[in-house]
Amino acid sequence: MNRDNIHIEGLWIQRGILIGKWVRQRVYLVALVGVLVTMATVFLVPALLGTRAASSEQFTAAGDWPTYGYDNARDNFNAAETIITPATAPQLKQKWAHAGGNGISDQIAAVSGNVYWGSWDGYVHASSASTGARVWSTFIGQTTDSSCVPPRVGVASSPTVTSINGQLEVFVGGGNANFYALNASTGSILWHTSLGPSPSTFIWDSPAVFNGSVYIGTSSFRLRARSSSPPAIAAPVAVQRSMASRW
Repeated sequence: MNRDNIHIEGLWIQRGILIGKWVRQRVYLVALVGVLVTMATVFLVPALLGTRAASSEQFTAAGDWPTYGYDNARDNFNAAETIITPATAPQLKQKWAHAGGNGISDQIAAVSGNVYWGSWDGYVHASSASTGARVWSTFIGQTTDSSCVPPRVGVASSPTVTSINGQLEVFVGGGNANFYALNASTGSILWHTSLGPSPSTFIWDSPAVFNGSVYIGTSSFRLRARSSSPPAIAAPVAVQRSMASRW
């Protein structure tokens, strides 16, 4: 093999190396673009379409927290909140305290300047978010069972506050296996319905309101669906779901 042949073969080898590198770079570039497109599809498209939480309720006020976990997705995130941030959170200080009889185990709901919460003495309360002053307290039952510790419990359900026909209402499980709807302004009981015998049935759950019905679970592992109107004029719905039955 002469020098010219060696030179020509060397050029082809160099070209082959360069072409191989270019092909690999194109492959890596295509793969990177594919990853970016996938990420955009997963994260950006749902945000643009507004599919963050499937719910018929409107949660718009920046300071409101109307149900357990903020919304029916239970994602514990209010995108409208701008005051509490990673920078301001370390500066938070206790403003007021309110004692609840026999203990408190639920998560509060905060709507239109009031906070709604239950206590184990059987009461559900509304307090001023700014001062902590009592707005109202309504007794909605206790359950007594000597085989349990403690033997007596009250309201453990986290309230859900939503507007029904223009009126703010509080939906909450009572301490007596009854489910309650209350006027959010006065605390008056609008209606209540039993979800099972006490003490074998107890309501720890937080209600979810969707399409005119209120969904609530009980400790007897039954999932109930009730109309958000008084049960005397609206019958329960029955829909088969993949996870459980609603009735």
